[in-house]
Amino acid sequence: MKMTTFVHICTVIMAVGLIAVPRIASAGGVPEGDNAINADLGFSRGGADLGLDYEYGYARTYSVGGYLRVVPDSTSDNQNGVTTFGAFVRPHFSRGDWDFYVSPGFGLISEKFVAGNNTNTYTMIGPSFAVGLMYDLTPNMAVGAEEMSIYGWFNSTAGGEINQDLTAKFRYIF
Repeated sequence: MKMTTFVHICTVIMAVGLIAVPRIASAGGVPEGDNAINADLGFSRGGADLGLDYEYGYARTYSVGGYLRVVPDSTSDNQNGVTTFGAFVRPHFSRGDWDFYVSPGFGLISEKFVAGNNTNTYTMIGPSFAVGLMYDLTPNMAVGAEEMSIYGWFNSTAGGEINQDLTAKFRYIF
């Protein structure tokens, strides 16, 4: 079984468990009017990648914000490098100390396309989609995991799914 299939199956099971419980899921995530910084450390096809998110608790059950992801390229493995930033909306579904969220977004992407000894850089725009699960350690700190996919549009050479990564995530609310 591929890792991405396993992650998708686990995500669906967690979502159904959090949403279809006898008691309605409570508001969670970033409280209305508060801010949060999320730090990401993950792995993708090119190796370790880093990310940073900013969230603003816009309403009781969702937040809005921006993301930045940097994925290194690898010329020895012909793996493309990606730098992207954009904006997202993040509905939260919480139960107890657990916070499940989905996060559709849209951003600007710079892909370093590696083919043997040749490299080209392409700039494009496109959507992103993330799914995550966080556990509250304290009312202001949480840890968890997130899977994010980035898609590029309007480029005939590159484009399509640019990157998919699985990251460990740390959230601090202030």
